[in-house]
Amino acid sequence: MVPVVTAFSARYPACRMELTLGDETIDLASDGMDVAIRVGWPADSSLQARRIGIFRQFMVCGAEFAGRFTAGEPQDLAGLPFVANMALREPLLWQFSRADDEQTVRMQATIAIDATPAVLAAALPQSHAGTEDDRNPAAVREDLQ
Repeated sequence: MVPVVTAFSARYPACRMELTLGDETIDLASDGMDVAIRVGWPADSSLQARRIGIFRQFMVCGAEFAGRFTAGEPQDLAGLPFVANMALREPLLWQFSRADDEQTVRMQATIAIDATPAVLAAALPQSHAGTEDDRNPAAVREDLQ
């Protein structure tokens, strides 16, 4: 979001903006927000929403952690230490697809965090698997290498 906001500001210097970043759901009206860009699913059906993009979710872990186990099937992941991203609608329910096969796995959270960047930070110290999305795939790839 920051590059988009700074480019907008450069193009329209008379426009004043305040960027509030967070994974928590807030009341736009009572917090004085004019516009919001949310990732995920609208919880309040009285709001007007327009899809401006899509995102995917990934299960990630550090290389050392990945080297300590072998998962042949998605169900093999269910018993692993897991950092749940509480900003997601169903943080413990994961659907995996391959060709025509779709499997659902219910994870057991060892740690639950409500901020997406913190979930990735918690998953990378090599002891847990966690979740990340593709809003910034280069940063995820760089962190995991």
